[in-house]
Formats: sequence, structure tokens, C-alpha cells
Amino acid sequence: MSKIVCIVEGHGEVEAVPVLINRIAREQDTPLYPEALRPIRVSATAFLKENEMERTLQLAALKLGGSGAIFILLDCDDGCPARLGSELLARARASRPDHPIALVLARGLEQGLSEILWNPFLNGLNLVGEDAKNYG
Repeated sequence: MSKIVCIVEGHGEVEAVPVLINRIAREQDTPLYPEALRPIRVSATAFLKENEMERTLQLAALKLGGSGAIFILLDCDDGCPARLGSELLARARASRPDHPIALVLARGLEQGLSEILWNPFLNGLNLVGEDAKNYG
């Protein structure tokens, strides 16, 4: 079983995202059934500060214990998710090249969240640039 640790912004996501990941995995009937660890909660404002992303990713890597994926889900009510996403994803992957990392900067989470959450791990989508446009 592979592990996924999520970095999320709100209290609700801390409880909901692992449940949703597990539900999506069951519905996809995939041989890759992830163990969704308890998420790390951080505000987007703090996460974007110098060294804070790297510190949070280090904590995520420690929770994974050597192997597994990191999934970052933050609200992006201000700014363009496609532009900011490319920069943040590159920075995150440079910080932790030892773990697969997916990033979603979300607007309107109620639309297609299950597809957005699952596709980065099954299909390797970055959800930035052209991919982001497909998700509203």
C-alpha cells in the first residue's frame, strides 16, 4: 500500500480529504490503494513565505517515513492558479525530489473535486497550465 500525506488549508479539509481519497480509490477499483495519512494543516499565506513550504514538505516527508506521495491542496481565491501553480510545484519538487508531489490550487472546490484529487496520482497531471484550464 502506498501512502499519501496531504497539505491542506482548512480544518474541514483535514477531516474530509483522507476520506475522499479513500472513497475515490475504492470507486476507481485501482490496484494502487493509498493509505491517506492525517493531513498537515497550514494557511496558504504562511505556506507561501520563504522557507515555510520547505519546512512543511520536510514534515510531510517525515510522516511518510521514506516513501509515498505528497499532495498539496490550497485555496487560490486571489491570483491565477495556473501561473502560481507552476512556480509552487517547481519549488516543491526541487525541495523534495525524493517524493512525488502533486499540487492543486483550487477555485470552486465543489466542482469535480474527486476527479481533481485522484488524477494527479493516476495520470501524473500537474494541474497547471493547460491541465488547470480543464478544471475551471
